[in-house]
Amino acid sequence: MRDVIIAPFGDDCDNYWLADSAGIAAIYLLRDEMRRRGIDIACGPMDEQARVTIYPEGVPNDAPWGHTIHWILGPTCGHPGTDRWYFLPCMGTPNVAVPLIDEGIFYNDGRPHEGVLYVEDIHPHTPKNELAELFRSREVLVHNHPWFSNMGMEAQLCGCRVEYVDGHQEMPVSAWRIWQALIPGQLDNFAEHLRALLLTSA
Repeated sequence: MRDVIIAPFGDDCDNYWLADSAGIAAIYLLRDEMRRRGIDIACGPMDEQARVTIYPEGVPNDAPWGHTIHWILGPTCGHPGTDRWYFLPCMGTPNVAVPLIDEGIFYNDGRPHEGVLYVEDIHPHTPKNELAELFRSREVLVHNHPWFSNMGMEAQLCGCRVEYVDGHQEMPVSAWRIWQALIPGQLDNFAEHLRALLLTSA
């Protein structure tokens, strides 16, 4: 039994960086970041003995036991539940994000960029180092899912321009780095929130 459960996911995912969904990687990274801060947390099935249950976006109801936190990963600001935390900045709401992109992997080495790369031609389980090499070799990434992937920002960091088929504009790298600088403090605040909940439910 764990104090905190992120449900409903298995806890044995060691290769979450290969996931084709940024949301799946975010869930396991939140687990890891909270463990570093001393929180007894796991990803797993529903557990009525858990004192706090964290539901990622898509689970609308509260757990029938303990306390429920809804972690909203998408761009929307409207969601049921009283204890809501948002991955993306949302006016008047608490935010907690995780560092999804490693700039030690995704960087521009100054080589010439040539040709167009279409996101549908990238295998969803391509290792990140191979993906970075691909972005460093191409001039343009044509992408069609701005909200469900980190590929747009990963490509930009490698010097590859991003064009979305729906006209969406990728966040500038400078703005992204400002946002990233806020993440450690957000994670500390979230860990403190969990500790407070666990004290009241002891």
